[in-house]
Amino acid sequence: MPRLQQLFTVGDWTVEPDLLEVRRGSTSRRLEPKVMALLVCLAARAPQVVSRGEILEEVWEGRAVVDETVTRAVSLLRQAFGDAAQNPTYIETIPTKGYRLLVAVATPAEAAPLRFDADRGHGEVDAETETRDGVAQDAEDERAEHRTEHRDAEHQETKQPRASRSSVSRRSVAVAALVASLLALGLVATLRPTSDATSPTLPLLQGDGSAGDRAAIAVLPFTAAPDDAMLADGLTDEIIHLLSRMADLRVVSRTSSMRFRDSTLPVAEIARTLRVDYLLEGSVLATDGRVRIHAQLVRPADDETLLSERYEHELVDVLTLQRDVARDVAQEIRVPLDSDGWLRSGAAGSVDPEAYRLYLRASSLLKDRRDMGLAVSLFERSVALDPEFSLAWAGLAEAELLGVQYLSRPRGHERAARALGEALALDDRLARAHSAMGLLLLSRDQDWDASERSFERAIELAPSDSTAYQWTSELLSLAGRHNEALAAVEVALDLDPLSPLVHAAAGQRLAAAERYEDAERRLLAAEELGARFPWHLRELALVRMRLGDEDGAIDARRRQMRRKDFSEVELDAFEQAVADEGMRGFWRWFRAYLDASDDRYPMRRAEAAAALGLDDEALTWLESTLDADQDLWFLHAQRSPAFDALRHDERYLALVAGYPLWAPSSPSP
Repeated sequence: MPRLQQLFTVGDWTVEPDLLEVRRGSTSRRLEPKVMALLVCLAARAPQVVSRGEILEEVWEGRAVVDETVTRAVSLLRQAFGDAAQNPTYIETIPTKGYRLLVAVATPAEAAPLRFDADRGHGEVDAETETRDGVAQDAEDERAEHRTEHRDAEHQETKQPRASRSSVSRRSVAVAALVASLLALGLVATLRPTSDATSPTLPLLQGDGSAGDRAAIAVLPFTAAPDDAMLADGLTDEIIHLLSRMADLRVVSRTSSMRFRDSTLPVAEIARTLRVDYLLEGSVLATDGRVRIHAQLVRPADDETLLSERYEHELVDVLTLQRDVARDVAQEIRVPLDSDGWLRSGAAGSVDPEAYRLYLRASSLLKDRRDMGLAVSLFERSVALDPEFSLAWAGLAEAELLGVQYLSRPRGHERAARALGEALALDDRLARAHSAMGLLLLSRDQDWDASERSFERAIELAPSDSTAYQWTSELLSLAGRHNEALAAVEVALDLDPLSPLVHAAAGQRLAAAERYEDAERRLLAAEELGARFPWHLRELALVRMRLGDEDGAIDARRRQMRRKDFSEVELDAFEQAVADEGMRGFWRWFRAYLDASDDRYPMRRAEAAAALGLDDEALTWLESTLDADQDLWFLHAQRSPAFDALRHDERYLALVAGYPLWAPSSPSP
């Protein structure tokens, strides 16, 4: 077995484990710590075959990880070398055995042997780069301890600033390690359009895709006793939304800030991770029809607490309480307020307490894309109790629109339009309503200009609304304005850097722009961040087919099917099909499954038929898709390699006339 050194070569690539870097000529790529450890493991045994068991033992030190973890690491390593599973130059898969390096490994004779620690990466940062593997039980124990600590502090209203805590939980380290991995992969850097982009007209969107040079703040999850947890989360969300209306302030979105729930990381580390200047944290206590907030504003750069105030109102005046906190924060960090319009909008007057509780519960489901049907029902009950509650009307509209996309809910567009009419009649400065209107005009009417104007208005009213930028990027991508789409989704990533949904959206935009390697990295980042929705895995399968990685595409489809809770019998049939015929076997199996199920998405049937060369059947299902008000499904799914053979068919072109069409610049491998 060759002795590996601090620096060695794999073929024509130079490997520097301590820097997590491989380079060839002027090309340099960063690897995750585990991916680098995998490379060192394979190189140390080259050209021998290394089994998955040996890899798990050496790289993951025997920890229990799912099979896809190894597959993902191999895929990332292949991607770094520009290798392909079907025709490998560097890494060969030996079925049922393992993997081996196909190229020569050379090391300087005089250097000391290398022992690369995947949990440390750079030698001196063991605690900073620890991954999430194997820390679940320790994390849960510490969370339980800290929940008790926080409850006591809340009820005594003596909660200390996070800066005073010196301990660092393993869960907190896992968050930092996750961000470090994204940084190493370049996934929090700009998306860099491949050519000069037409400058977008969106407010605050600079030509380089950044959100401009503004002061930045993150609102950390407010703490509360278990009975008040939903109220605390809701107050956190609504204060974020209020602050996001300030043009001179960058506000990190809820998904990213929620990653630091119960975190004991020092405030400086949290601020550095989220790239903010200020942190707002607090505690919530509700009792006897009243709600009390203790809010603290911290400037981590000099460890100074700028604001430490208590606010108390009747629960019916909770909107006023949120407004008071947001105004004091704005004044403390000297953000100019041209008028109070941004505060009055959606945040004034009283609200029925039960309607507000229902609104908070529905909003939580909506943000996580969970149980859209229940979210719609809860919003409906909220506005029934308080018909003047504009925020609930806007939430209802958004839930209906997402229900059309996720659940194919009938007449969802019609109900969304009614809810938006109510919301905007009550408050025409409500950014959420304008953003939802943009989505309605896009998904129902295909009115590109009007949709873009609505998104622009939403961003004008709430410049830190990452969802508005994300949906804008979808519109621009579907319209073929790819560089503008990448610039818009870059702002969404800047505002919500730890959101799996935004990373998945960025992957989809990159795929549409035919930047498939970058797209794969973003989609894998969404998975690493804990994406619960399965559509990013479908997108990953399409990307890998474009890259010529059929094994990787099958693996993505396998994970997608598992997410959908297929039965063991169905999954066994899947495995047999792909073992016999690869991706063609998948499409045969999927078509048979759809025929036997009550699937509500004819576009899935169209794609399966097209992949199998059943053109007439594919066109029939495609026509059903367009008749069923599922235009967005067509616009996204048309990028599938399954449709490549149909793109020049006159019947296809006649059927989709009037839609913006996508076509690959070159055939798939």
